Amino acid sequence: LPHSENCEHGNNVSQLADMLGLAQPTVSHHLRVLRQAGLVSNKKMCRDVFYWVNQAEAEVVLERLRGAMCAESAATESVPASRPHVH
Repeated sequence: LPHSENCEHGNNVSQLADMLGLAQPTVSHHLRVLRQAGLVSNKKMCRDVFYWVNQAEAEVVLERLRGAMCAESAATESVPASRPHVH
């Protein structure tokens, strides 16, 4: 998806479904979830609805993911390796 409201580089749901090899209802559902999360915006232009990424919101999510991954990595590194259990 483009990063700005632009129909020149944008795609409608049918075009996205073709590019992704998915059914149009599946793509519509995922776009609705992304819109509800604030990650994607849309605008009706002529007969089509075009979608684009809300860059600021996407960056917030990426930073949170990076933080979570770093925290998980640090927690994993601080756990001592388990010793084999001897019977």
